[in-house]
Amino acid sequence: AYLNSRAPQKALAAFERAIIIDSEYVDALQNLGALHHQRWLTLKEQHDYDRAISLFNRIISIDPEFSGAYTSRGVAYLQWGKTEDAIASWEQAIKFAPEAGKTYYYLGLAYKSLEQPEKAIAAFEQALITAGSEDTRNKIRRHLDELYGVDGQSIAP
Repeated sequence: AYLNSRAPQKALAAFERAIIIDSEYVDALQNLGALHHQRWLTLKEQHDYDRAISLFNRIISIDPEFSGAYTSRGVAYLQWGKTEDAIASWEQAIKFAPEAGKTYYYLGLAYKSLEQPEKAIAAFEQALITAGSEDTRNKIRRHLDELYGVDGQSIAP
């Protein structure tokens, strides 16, 4: 309940208590990592970034096939400017959850930022296949249109 509320400190404390009780409680570790990542984005305190990465790595050591940890770690890496590390993390996530459109979307953004349009297009096209909503598909199409060099009219499916 705290995770979706405006009480991040209470959520942090609750998840910390949960992993004291069960040190391999992957959902609590994932949520705790996400909260530390959010705190880092807001407060820019290094210890929150380090804690988030550490928690995502811990999840991977407990459950090496938990794709969400790879995806979340990739997002944190990208926002820290470690694009190559982010790509490597997302490629691992895709091995375990090839249907995860969000991961392909992030991969497309990373390749686009590295000016690797062919790889970006391939990733965005995969994201488009698994996109859940029309808003998401439109966002992906805009990226594809930019990469294809189309102005004004979408050529993406």
